[in-house]
Amino acid sequence: MMSLPTWLRAVLQCLANLAQDKKVNMAGRLGVISLASFAATSLRICRPIPAVRTARNAFGSTKPLNGASSQGGSSIELMKCFSVQSEHAVFAPPISLEDHAGTRNRAKMTSDVGMDVENKQLIVSLKGGLRQAFPFVWLRDNCQCPVCFHPTAMSRKTYAYELNVDITAKSVEMSPDSNGVIIHWEDGHKSHFTFHWLRAYCFIDSKQDQYLDPKFDFWGADIDLQSFNFDEVLKNDGALYNWLTELVSRGIAVVTNAPSKVGQLHSLGGRVAFLRPSNYGPTFQVKSKVDPNHVAYTSGALSLHTDMAYYIRQPGIQMLHCIDQAEGTGGENLFSDGFKVAMDLKEDDPEAFRLLSTIPFEFSDVGTDYYGSFHQYSRHPTIRLDERGEVVSVTLSDHSRDPMLRAPLHQVQPLYRALNKYCNMLLDPQNVFKYKMEKGDIMTFNNRRALHGRSSFRVTQAGGRHLEGGYLEWDEVNSRLRVLAAQLNSK
Repeated sequence: MMSLPTWLRAVLQCLANLAQDKKVNMAGRLGVISLASFAATSLRICRPIPAVRTARNAFGSTKPLNGASSQGGSSIELMKCFSVQSEHAVFAPPISLEDHAGTRNRAKMTSDVGMDVENKQLIVSLKGGLRQAFPFVWLRDNCQCPVCFHPTAMSRKTYAYELNVDITAKSVEMSPDSNGVIIHWEDGHKSHFTFHWLRAYCFIDSKQDQYLDPKFDFWGADIDLQSFNFDEVLKNDGALYNWLTELVSRGIAVVTNAPSKVGQLHSLGGRVAFLRPSNYGPTFQVKSKVDPNHVAYTSGALSLHTDMAYYIRQPGIQMLHCIDQAEGTGGENLFSDGFKVAMDLKEDDPEAFRLLSTIPFEFSDVGTDYYGSFHQYSRHPTIRLDERGEVVSVTLSDHSRDPMLRAPLHQVQPLYRALNKYCNMLLDPQNVFKYKMEKGDIMTFNNRRALHGRSSFRVTQAGGRHLEGGYLEWDEVNSRLRVLAAQLNSK
């Protein structure tokens, strides 16, 4: 006979007494769950999709790369997920069923359910010592019954203002098939949750979302830049998937062999979703002008920067398509990994890192272009952190940084000293990757991470330098990756 924990025996005794007195059917019995059937309809089915990368060698051809990047990268695993209520593929923070339960098709999992009345929680104990608590208020908010959740719209039908935050269960019992728990609420409502649904959305030991919380591969001047053939990305979902995952992990990649004419970014962007327009149009042409309205439209050098710093929400990914390249020396693109250098700064000078991550600069852009007159204005810290203190974006633009600086007077000089140090670290030769694009190359990079610039070049009568630029948003990229994962996993 299995020995139950003291707390659980006490709870079960209370429930038994209550059931006897009030004829309430409460159960805390053990049940056996088959992981094979568990996984067959699981919210999460783990299927890593290996990335096949290509890189340009010294002679301009491409070659396959086997294994992980030399920069220490790891393959990204995508989870195929299905709704309890429908066969529509949906996604949530990824978790592998094998993590605590062994091989999906052979392992057995035993569950035991009960209530923590004092803390208003459902308690689910799984074989192997894994014990999960689920607050009743959260369970009621996420009830999967047709009254509370629309099965085809995949949307909650209840409202937060109606929720009783102190709600508790009247009883809990194992479902007849032993694959879930049925909760009888004190207001007469009934909810059913399968154990695979509870395991997928557990509070303890849940895994991070690999798109919202990706693991980054840092790089420097010696990066082995990965290349992807333009036609393959347009026609092959596997190539599209590999290109986008490279942008997630390293934040930079080149797409090669595109036609050397305007308009190719619409085709490439269309494979993801749609291009994000700016003041300068759906795309923009980067070439020298007699009367430029932006420093990019000159033949001079451009310092390392992120684009559209004067937008409140800067574009997520930038694409630069080389239609014509300046002859002779000059015109090289320069790149530096802003995340990697930010972490170097944090280790070397924590106070400088603190100043750049807490005091914002302001940015502006005024002019007339594709959509008429504009006046953009925004405010960003140089290094933006999330709620966990992780670097999530970098904003740096000398040519659009505004004179307005809303900082305490005694911190102005230390702030400039920190900015100066960070910029010099970005320009350290070991951090700067130089790449002179060839006709047909499309350089793609994370605009909130990879700072870019260029060396000066000379315009001749024989020709000049012409790039077409455009942007994508991370929301669309992540959405496309999730859809691709489901499609590729189903094959």
